[in-house]
Amino acid sequence: MTTWKCHDCESQFYDPDTVLYRAVRIGNGSENWDENEYNSVCPVCGSDEIYEAYFCADCEKEVGEGELDEDDLCPECAAKAAVYDEMVDRVKDALSMPINMVQMVKQIITKPKGE
Repeated sequence: MTTWKCHDCESQFYDPDTVLYRAVRIGNGSENWDENEYNSVCPVCGSDEIYEAYFCADCEKEVGEGELDEDDLCPECAAKAAVYDEMVDRVKDALSMPINMVQMVKQIITKPKGE
């Protein structure tokens, strides 16, 4: 979903309002509704100084166009996510190894009480 931001009031929104700037009159007095005659404006303050903004999905920091990765993360959050993914993979590998329950129980039962 496209996020927009107003340059004047700093509001963030998903859908700008569309207002008719002016209707064009043709020779017979009827109005010609031309798409170029509409302006997109901020729904909060009505300013037409709006732009498409890009935000990190994790830290919600505004970044420039093209700085987000395929998961909509800024470079800092993408690095943190990569470290986290590596840790999850190590835990999955450790949990996938078979556990010898019989040997573990024998160790617990035969362990001297003085230790």
